Amino acid sequence: MNTYQKLPPQERMVIVAKIYHHIWYSEDRFQDLMTMLDKWDANPTKEAKFLNQITDGTELTETELR
Repeated sequence: MNTYQKLPPQERMVIVAKIYHHIWYSEDRFQDLMTMLDKWDANPTKEAKFLNQITDGTELTETELR
């Protein structure tokens, strides 16, 4: 279990809210986050499929997601 998982739900929500706030008001920070996510997606710690990536049983490509 990592440190984030050990935090109470309220503290996890604050972290997510701060990230949302920063990327909402700064294009540079949004691009930084997307670069980080692309890096993580290329080498996931655990494979995951998110609802927005599944359409009628077929996966969307990265291009379709953006």
